Amino acid sequence: MDKSSIVAAAISKLEAEKQRRLDEKIAKGEAIRVPPLIVGEPEQVEVAHAARLAALRAAVETREVAPGRARRSGLQDGDHLQVGS
Repeated sequence: MDKSSIVAAAISKLEAEKQRRLDEKIAKGEAIRVPPLIVGEPEQVEVAHAARLAALRAAVETREVAPGRARRSGLQDGDHLQVGS
């Protein structure tokens, strides 16, 4: 196995463990998953995320907030899809 394959395998294993732990928190009610953000420009992602989190905190949501998954379109957490010109 070459170095890049070892690194890729390690990253994959760590990401799977991170997801397992998050899924466990959600199952226990210690975290919530919110729908994916839809924004017009990539620069708006952070602003939209901060606004969503502020609204949840204002509604007295104290659990960990996890970004949603966009499974049907093939996007993964953290991916950004820009539409339009």
